[in-house]
Amino acid sequence: MRRLLIALVVVVVGAAIVFLVWPFRASAPPTPTATVVRGTIESVVDLAGTVASPDVRSLAFGATGTVATVEVKEGDVVAAEQVLATLDPELLDAQLAAADAQLAAARKRLSADEAGPTRVQKAAARGVVIQAQAGLSAARRALKTTTASQDASVATARVALEAAEATLAGHTAAGAVEEVLAADRSAIAAATIALGTARNQRTAARNQAATAVASAEAALDVANRQYAAQIAGTPAAVLVADRAAVASAEAQVVGARSARDAATIRSPIAGTVAQVGIAVGDRIAAGTSAGRIVVADLTALQVEATASEIDVVDLAVGRAVAITIDALEDVELVGRICEMGIVGNQVQGVTEYPVTICLTAAESRLRVGMSANGSVTLDRREGVLVVPSAAVRTTGGRHLVTVVGANGQELEVEVTVGLTSGTRTEIVGGLSEGQTVALPAVSAGS
Repeated sequence: MRRLLIALVVVVVGAAIVFLVWPFRASAPPTPTATVVRGTIESVVDLAGTVASPDVRSLAFGATGTVATVEVKEGDVVAAEQVLATLDPELLDAQLAAADAQLAAARKRLSADEAGPTRVQKAAARGVVIQAQAGLSAARRALKTTTASQDASVATARVALEAAEATLAGHTAAGAVEEVLAADRSAIAAATIALGTARNQRTAARNQAATAVASAEAALDVANRQYAAQIAGTPAAVLVADRAAVASAEAQVVGARSARDAATIRSPIAGTVAQVGIAVGDRIAAGTSAGRIVVADLTALQVEATASEIDVVDLAVGRAVAITIDALEDVELVGRICEMGIVGNQVQGVTEYPVTICLTAAESRLRVGMSANGSVTLDRREGVLVVPSAAVRTTGGRHLVTVVGANGQELEVEVTVGLTSGTRTEIVGGLSEGQTVALPAVSAGS
């Protein structure tokens, strides 16, 4: 709300204010009047607000846990980075240790894969190849030896069968008795069975020896491929996977360390503890509004006020402001507008803009939240002609005043006005000091 004050200083000795100047009329009420005088007039914008801190921090834990310590109380003065409260660190420390161990293992694996096989590893791989080659040679020799041995057994069995058959043929030609011929036939049957057994044993032995050779060949192939891989180094895909594992482990460590750090509330500013909302033993959940500690800077208090859209256009950053405090009637402070909002808020149909007033002097009795009133002097003029604002009428863009003569005659005069307040108006031209002007009549019911 705009408040316009006027302090009138009368400079002419003997000049008197005429309270009532009117011709005597028995039936008409007197016309109220005022005298044109010289004085001082001021145009002032009033600002209403509250005392506030320029920096208020609402602090909370960023981790979940149980409150282990609360190291401050309301009213304590704290320094920047001072510890205010902590959570029980046991679980968070264990999580951080596990994340560190996982990162160390991932880095070790990556380092080993990037370096490739050592000389000892290469020699060991080459030794496996040589051993596999020796195993294959032995298997092949065993196959050859087995084949020769089994072929000889089959040949021996065949010779035995042929001899039995020749004996039968000789005895038959000689006319041997039936008993002798029956014995010869039995010998042939036995020799035939022995030949079949020898052949079956040869087949089984050959298959077994051939299987051993195939296994030795496969083992040599595996050894050769492993050796080739050792010589070639770690595949690119494996290195990519190793690096991804390291990055993931690093992120886990950062998260665990952040959680560990978030288990401590530190004041980001030097200030005074305004509120403590936690106690030892409280269970705190990360990200909730419960359990906060509020720290405020009380060394440079300011006034947070609002100005209407009509008044704000006349204000500017840097303007001086006279401040009074409702709770401290004997205190008069001085400040300056240090910040003005550019976006207004609708309050009961009126657009208001935030205005911040920085105090230029300290007052120990000030408290955050106290009601404050500010006055900004927009203009001040001294030694100018002034009349009550009620004496000036505006019609068609013209400013008119009714002048009352010494004989009571009234004359309408056009004037030029200057600075106007709610109660007084500056007259720039059209009137002279000491003249009497008419005021609107006051009704009986007013």
